[in-house]
Amino acid sequence: MFRFCLFFFQSLVFAALSCPVDQLELALSSPLSDAQIQTSNNLVKIKIPFRQFKAVSSVQTSQLSSLNLTKQSNYWLMTLKTTHPVSIQYKNQKQSSIIFVKKKGCFSQRAYKVIVIDPGHGGKDPGAIGVNRAKEKDITLAVAKRIQQHFANETGFKVFLTRKDDRYLGLRERISVAQKYSPDLFISIHADSARNKKAQGLSVYALSVGGATSEQAKWLAQDHNLDENKLTDPVNGILFQLTQTASIISSLELGSKILSNARPVKVHSQHVEQAGFVVLKGFDVPSVLIELGFLSSSDEAQQLVKASHQERLAQVIESGIFSFFNVKKVQLEKYTIKVGDTLHDIAKQKHISLTKLLNLNPGIDPRTIRYGQVIKVPG
Repeated sequence: MFRFCLFFFQSLVFAALSCPVDQLELALSSPLSDAQIQTSNNLVKIKIPFRQFKAVSSVQTSQLSSLNLTKQSNYWLMTLKTTHPVSIQYKNQKQSSIIFVKKKGCFSQRAYKVIVIDPGHGGKDPGAIGVNRAKEKDITLAVAKRIQQHFANETGFKVFLTRKDDRYLGLRERISVAQKYSPDLFISIHADSARNKKAQGLSVYALSVGGATSEQAKWLAQDHNLDENKLTDPVNGILFQLTQTASIISSLELGSKILSNARPVKVHSQHVEQAGFVVLKGFDVPSVLIELGFLSSSDEAQQLVKASHQERLAQVIESGIFSFFNVKKVQLEKYTIKVGDTLHDIAKQKHISLTKLLNLNPGIDPRTIRYGQVIKVPG
């Protein structure tokens, strides 16, 4: 029998949320079904046949007081005890199932993906400085804002930044800010220096629980982890051992999608590198660190400060995200206001909210729309 006492993982709670969500990811050989889950007040039982069960991939909890995994005649019985009555939902993926636990009555249908972009450095920490005196903190923020703007028109996504201006955030703060959004995907953006002054191009890194996959990855991780001794790492100990396998696999897939869409820009490494980046350890969702380029290269330092190159980088990352989620970008078209039209009716016709329609048309006054006026709507 395995027993994982979870009450001491309270540091992972999003206490400010009225309906915190717990997540339990199981690595399975086949999809989970409704018949395998039984819920009664504050007790949840899940039956998993031996041939189906592979591992507990990750646990993120505030409501579970204990989790027991006991061996029965031909299946594992997983028993979750909660501090109050809960509701259960789950999502089947290719090789895993994610179980969501919420206080009874708290489930809402989140019809969008939450992406958190973490612009590296800021404030008193400029990051790398190029030969042209360009600061890494300015470049990462500029690209992050462009990515957020790209997704502003997308109904299926919400993008948040860990910092919106030139402020300093330690590693612990970055993780804490990102976790509050309960992200489906996390991306940390950097533009570092390299020992090899000729190094150029975009590169993508995922977490490694073992060693780094290259000297460059090892060196970058050491550089980015300078705050590590000050960090109360939220995934230490037992939880860290449980969490990372599935999220690393999905992170490698995300990184590969970004690289496969990187044709408009130069690429430093054709495959996703791995190392022990602390900022990636706080999540059990796809998480990558992207080096936009190297400020140690005089040519690339000049490129990284150009708005046109920053736009290309944002497009590469955006395309990689769309490819990872296997969705198409919303194509906008023009709509001419007809007699009797209201913005509410147009939004309903186009299957978007009125707020989203107004966001697509920031210059329009909903009180004074007129016949013949042209607005943007989803295609």
